[in-house]
Amino acid sequence: AALEKNSPDELDPSLHTILHNLATNLVQAGHYTEAEHTIRRALRIKQKVEGETHPGYGRALQTLGQVLSRQGKHDEAISELRTSVALLKWSLGDEHPEYSI
Repeated sequence: AALEKNSPDELDPSLHTILHNLATNLVQAGHYTEAEHTIRRALRIKQKVEGETHPGYGRALQTLGQVLSRQGKHDEAISELRTSVALLKWSLGDEHPEYSI
């Protein structure tokens, strides 16, 4: 059964990971609209559970940026990707291998 929005299970941190993985697979399959909806839901969960300064939030923003780019929404994609880079730089540090691009 599908989870109801705003149910207690909606705030389970593992749900963010599952949704993020689903969004990534939807992108690979070319289902960009569904991927965008899914990654935005994952972002809402990550924000509520761990906050907007958590590296996982930055990674999800990166995925959102990629989805938006695939849809031709380049200005919005650039904005989300810049936010992701800034957040990862701040939360992980300049020398972290994940940030060093």
